[in-house]
Amino acid sequence: MENEKKVKIYISCHKPCAQVKNEIFTPVMQRDVVDFLRKGTDEDKFMAERANEYCELLTQYWAWKYEDADYYGFGHYRRYFEFNDEVKSNAYCMVKREYLDGMTVRELGLSDEANIRAEAEKYDVITPVPFNYYIKSVYWQYKSSGTLHIEDLDTVLEIIREEFPQYLQAAKKYLYGHYMYACNMFVMRRELFFEYSEWLFSVLRKFYERRDMAALGYSNEAMRTPGHLGERLFGIFCTYLSERKDIAFGRRRTVQFENTEPDTEYAPVFGEREAAVFMPVRAGRVSLAAAALSSVVKTTEHKCDIIALCDGVKSEDKDKLRAVIAGKNNVSLRFFDASRWLAGQGVSSLKGDARVAYMQ
Repeated sequence: MENEKKVKIYISCHKPCAQVKNEIFTPVMQRDVVDFLRKGTDEDKFMAERANEYCELLTQYWAWKYEDADYYGFGHYRRYFEFNDEVKSNAYCMVKREYLDGMTVRELGLSDEANIRAEAEKYDVITPVPFNYYIKSVYWQYKSSGTLHIEDLDTVLEIIREEFPQYLQAAKKYLYGHYMYACNMFVMRRELFFEYSEWLFSVLRKFYERRDMAALGYSNEAMRTPGHLGERLFGIFCTYLSERKDIAFGRRRTVQFENTEPDTEYAPVFGEREAAVFMPVRAGRVSLAAAALSSVVKTTEHKCDIIALCDGVKSEDKDKLRAVIAGKNNVSLRFFDASRWLAGQGVSSLKGDARVAYMQ
């Protein structure tokens, strides 16, 4: 329609995964954003060089600079907002699902583009339902994380005090309050999104001028500090906006998917002259599967294509099974998530308007 608002929710992905793809949801592969920004301005190149430090904020920066929408939203490869009020959540207002597939896409309202668009247009900002830290505070949570450094958050407070004093009262109110907005997820009206992004990336740029994380010997997780700081800055911005009477806030629950691995199409590894073996492997029974696999490896000289039909098997257990066939050029071992298929949540459920794209 001519007056229809353009609502875009960008899903940041750092590896091949299943993602919803329609007129609302746009999967964005991190490596593609990095390649694009490396050809851009000096600021683009600065961001690209620090992609792992900014985390999903890199997608936000790219969308701010190069995308066009009336409402901008953001999620992660395994975290979305739900758009179905009837869905049940846990005590923390979190919705958890094992798989991202056609069934869950429909159940969570992710394929109902008209409803999502209408929901976005009701509000200026849609945030996750905040976590409540009860007696403690958002500041305490950062300080107690075990992997982050409170000096970084203190530095951000100094920057706000010196460079953006209009945000200082909101910063104190939010950081010493009990409710925290997590995961850098939101949907925001264009004008506010541009205001927020200008401020957010200005603060973080000044942070880099004051703190050299590499020189301080930060761990891999601590090097992601700009992304963690972004979460707190979003809460500060929302607190700042809440003081304005003309801003309408909405809340949506966060959905977390435990398994977003893409479906795999299996073709013969060795061609026609091979034996195909399908081996059930269940969690807690990996040692038995290893024994059976070892028997096959020791007794066959033929080319053997083994597909393990897995049910709850962890990645470390898969590595143990791979070790059994190490050095055997005539044996291939691949893993198929049978539990997804058996639950009726796999390829057979991808029908109708619920489209799932598998990013490579």
